[in-house]
Amino acid sequence: MRLAIIFICFAATVAHAQTAPEDKSSTTAVILSVGIPVVGAAAVVGSHGNGGAVVFGMGALFLGPSTGRWYAGESAGGTLAIRGAGVLAVGVGLVGMYGISESDCRANDQPCHSPVPFEVLAIGGATVIVGTWVYDVVQAKRGADRWNANHALSVTPGVVGTTSAPGLFVAGQF
Repeated sequence: MRLAIIFICFAATVAHAQTAPEDKSSTTAVILSVGIPVVGAAAVVGSHGNGGAVVFGMGALFLGPSTGRWYAGESAGGTLAIRGAGVLAVGVGLVGMYGISESDCRANDQPCHSPVPFEVLAIGGATVIVGTWVYDVVQAKRGADRWNANHALSVTPGVVGTTSAPGLFVAGQF
């Protein structure tokens, strides 16, 4: 009888340690969050003026870091919104720095603005973009780990009933 209880304890430990089919791989989540933006950057760099490749690449650069979190069952909507604000800041900063030259201002009798605030805006926006990328990569791994913890199946040996017969308790979270 003791041998049966030891076997049940061993089997329960092995069953709990094995990866269930619905488990999320933290490695896969990180690879998605890093790999898709890298593919996007390669598409933009290798586009040779192809508009479709540029659009694909920019989309992959923008959405890619969140894909690992989506894989892990999270929304990542907050970082997408913040990253969008960073993209807007970079765009406004670049247009402010390079969109109107000083000679255009003089020709139209308009006051020219110092490019320094636009440079700060562009650099700040780029910092926000990179920060949300890093945050999404870190959260992709943590999200996969949270998914696995929240959807784990637990098998525990124990005593059942009033006769003290050995048995297994199964608990799961879905």
